Amino acid sequence: MNRSLLVQNFNFCKICAQPASGNHFGIQSCRACAAFFRRAANSKWGSQPCRSNNCDRKLIPCKPCRLKRCKEQGMSTSNFQFNRDILKRILPRSVEIFVGKPESV
Repeated sequence: MNRSLLVQNFNFCKICAQPASGNHFGIQSCRACAAFFRRAANSKWGSQPCRSNNCDRKLIPCKPCRLKRCKEQGMSTSNFQFNRDILKRILPRSVEIFVGKPESV
């Protein structure tokens, strides 16, 4: 395959410019920035000012500036998948009986 085609198809994170792992919360981003946004979107960092007043976007910015950049680039909390994991599974009766008998294990 032509190397120039590989380079053209390679996407970069819009937050930190590292290789993107896919579309997260509405934009191409890496897993680290997606995880940061998921944790930070509803935190106190959104209302705090920049810690240094001169964050460089080429380097790792402070948390409030990184969150601001996520929002500026288009990450959205409306793309959160709430209740995605099954919190309670219904086990078949046979499994319930087996688990209740340690001598069977």
